[in-house]
Amino acid sequence: MNVLITGGAGFIGAELAFHLKRQGHRVIVVDNLVRRGSEFNLPRFRRHGVQFIHGDVRCMEDFTNFPKGIDLICETSAQPSVVTGYGNPVFDITNNTLGLIHTLEFARQNSCAVIFWSTNKVYGGDRINMFPRLEEATRWAWNKEEIRSQFGNRLPPGFDPDYGFSEELSIDGGQHSIYGLSKVMADLACQEYANAFGLKAVINRFSCVAGEGQFGKSEQGWVSWWAIAFHFGLPLKYIGWGGKQVRDVLFIEDVCRLVDLEMERLDRIAGEVFNIGGGVG
Repeated sequence: MNVLITGGAGFIGAELAFHLKRQGHRVIVVDNLVRRGSEFNLPRFRRHGVQFIHGDVRCMEDFTNFPKGIDLICETSAQPSVVTGYGNPVFDITNNTLGLIHTLEFARQNSCAVIFWSTNKVYGGDRINMFPRLEEATRWAWNKEEIRSQFGNRLPPGFDPDYGFSEELSIDGGQHSIYGLSKVMADLACQEYANAFGLKAVINRFSCVAGEGQFGKSEQGWVSWWAIAFHFGLPLKYIGWGGKQVRDVLFIEDVCRLVDLEMERLDRIAGEVFNIGGGVG
């Protein structure tokens, strides 16, 4: 298969590129190299036989430089930090929403399938945090007794205290972050293009991804940052929740295996939305 990866010089895009190349696919990576550190992947692309194109999904004219015959676009391009968006919301929306619209238009005009990297941030914090919690020794868990007392057998759709949140959870409400807002709009655009134009689009709402190749930064890439800080004896600062685990972490190799499965089943799962995480277990 001929696979184009947008934002492909970032952590997820690059690791996916190497994985798909090993699987025997032709892989083309597009990236604007704006994020510091992404340029370090260019020599790795050359060694692995991955084609690189310097381009920007925000600029529709750049799409004319993309090769013909693309079968699948893995849309991993984004401004990924939740923290920075409040200072310049238009930057997040231009990168994460408008860039995705340009990608969908290219896919529509060239009959490509699309796998889109959405996020758990499409679910608003005010909705997720409405359920009572219990502080345990190392993590926070659902307070099932209090939940049963408060909701009885009428839990809101999309929530189960044994399994977490499903795709049925409403994306209404606030506290998405500006990053989450930009991804909600992009997420819905993929679904609309699938419905309106028959585009083979699959939407994956990923939890926090970590693993080999991740740029360790405190505001994004925090799992790798823990390891780096521990190795070099740097201080760690935890914001809220007593430093205990509240987030789901997904390993990059599992993300790549998921994409393998979705590529095999594109005809059957087009237009569907999936919550992708490690899970409570």
